[in-house]
Amino acid sequence: MDAGNLNGAAPLEPGADNTDWQLAELVDAIAAEIDQAQDTLSLKSYARGLAFAVKTLSLDLEVKVRRAADGRLLFRTVNPDESSATVLKLDFAQVLQSQLQGVRKPLADGLAAAGLSAAALDTLDQLATEEELAALRSVGILALDDLARYSQTPAMMAELSRKTRLPEARLRQWRQLPFITAATPASGPPGSTVVIEGGNLGSQPGFVLFQQNDAKVLDWRDGRIAVEMPPDSSGPGLLLVQAGDQMSNTLSWEAATVDLAVQDIAISPAQPTEDDEIVLTASLRNQGALDAAAFAVQWTLDGQTPERLPHGPLLAHQRSQESTIRRKVKLSAGLHRITFTADPENKLPDVNRQNGLFSRQIEVRARRRLRMGDFRTIDQLDPLRNATQGPADVLRLLFRGLARLDPETGEARPDLAATWEMRPSNGSVRCLIRLPEGLYWHDGAPLTLDDVKFTYETILADAASPWRALANQFISEVRIVNRTEGALALVLKADAAGLLPETLPPALLTIAIVPQRRYAADPAAFGQQPIGSGPFQLAAFTPGQTIQLRAFTQYSYGKPRLDSLEIQSEPDAERLIQSLRDQSLTAAVLPYSAELAAELSAQSAWAVHAQGEPPALLDVTASQVHERFANAVDTNWNAHLWYV
Repeated sequence: MDAGNLNGAAPLEPGADNTDWQLAELVDAIAAEIDQAQDTLSLKSYARGLAFAVKTLSLDLEVKVRRAADGRLLFRTVNPDESSATVLKLDFAQVLQSQLQGVRKPLADGLAAAGLSAAALDTLDQLATEEELAALRSVGILALDDLARYSQTPAMMAELSRKTRLPEARLRQWRQLPFITAATPASGPPGSTVVIEGGNLGSQPGFVLFQQNDAKVLDWRDGRIAVEMPPDSSGPGLLLVQAGDQMSNTLSWEAATVDLAVQDIAISPAQPTEDDEIVLTASLRNQGALDAAAFAVQWTLDGQTPERLPHGPLLAHQRSQESTIRRKVKLSAGLHRITFTADPENKLPDVNRQNGLFSRQIEVRARRRLRMGDFRTIDQLDPLRNATQGPADVLRLLFRGLARLDPETGEARPDLAATWEMRPSNGSVRCLIRLPEGLYWHDGAPLTLDDVKFTYETILADAASPWRALANQFISEVRIVNRTEGALALVLKADAAGLLPETLPPALLTIAIVPQRRYAADPAAFGQQPIGSGPFQLAAFTPGQTIQLRAFTQYSYGKPRLDSLEIQSEPDAERLIQSLRDQSLTAAVLPYSAELAAELSAQSAWAVHAQGEPPALLDVTASQVHERFANAVDTNWNAHLWYV
């Protein structure tokens, strides 16, 4: 026997696909070959009056073996030009002649007694194609009695359909058993009228079942049945017909229903803080097969009186995009319970109302605040026109420069700039500055080379800027040299003796950068409502009284740990001291007093630092404030790391 022809089909052509087999498939295919050989011998026996039979068959198959991902053991016969160390030995032996004859098809006179037929498959009524014949032969069905034996029970019929890939209705049609082929429509609301097409159903009404429930029969004919589907059915299921004592094959049908499902409530921001605007978004979907008419939705917060809002129709399998599935709230610190309900009035025929409700708990973090006091006042927040940095160095909280001063050495360290270097060029010296990507202003706009160029050109020309004299002493020109690489050059001036400076004063690199588009439009207005790039952004400003700041989440060195910072201006030092003592302030800048410094230093609740030489300012910070180290150079070096 040709090892490549185990499925009863034509021998493999060179290059044809040599497929993988399971052992059961190999045995099944070999049995089909044996069966066909036995038929040939039986015919010869009948013609000659002799007894021919296959008594013993031994096969040594050279195969390749592999284990599939699903655990199945698969065999592949080797091609003629290949070899394998694995040999599959199969022995088919006839132990007794009577046993063999007992399992073989009876011949001649025995056929009628057994109620079977040895007629060839092509005598089947309504058998349409050679492909169907080949499919039956591939599993060893060579005659009508084989088909009868292979399909004696519904389970065997289903297995035969799976192996041959022939529709079960087709097999039932040949066996003259009840079969159904289509249900129209294929889905509908519970109680729908459905027409079932098929055959061999008989003329007397039987039963139609869907999801194990009886459907009401409206009309019954041998090839067509009209039924009313069970009114309490829902979702997909199997449709089955019982005609007399015979069951048909099954068809899929779906009782289309509304199924509003609330799958989640998303929270933004994910870790909210008290008094933040929190956006709640319910994930609502109609996962049923029936369109939902307009309905209401309901938000409930901490068990308060529910808020019901309108929602339009929601098509089957569609996710809601309506505005009423979103709600904006502000919550106090602590735990809160949020519940969203779809169709709280139960107006829709929803198949599963439990799906339409979702509840979750939200933890709202208390806002981390720092309240500071300063005896100095500030009337405007323009960093290019302020001679001093103002209360608690507030401008360094709002704005950043290309560099910042190291609090220990006073040397310039990178801030907005990634690097800078002094580079000779055509008889001059340039300070070549490079900006990194990912710098943003408080309004979300990107900080660019044009903003840096504008800032330095402004202080070079603005007579009101306290930086003008120093800038003009060292800088002759500001030039963007490479936009792709983010490079800008400050071209330096020679001194009175014609000598070029080897470096810039650190202070010139710490000048706060301002946004060109906002500052150039109205410098005076900018000083009242500034936009910077520092760790905090302006929330409110009352000139001479209070400055309220909130954290800038896109700060280049990371989101600040503090959520908000308030600076209270109070020229009366005694009031500031009293506010420190009653803990309504947690930090303050005071005029220097040796007696006050000694008093507060003696208490572990305060960290005291004198600034200036001789001391002019006294910086006082409560012990529960961390990472805030007062110094004489850059007091806000690490303001984004402060926490309480």
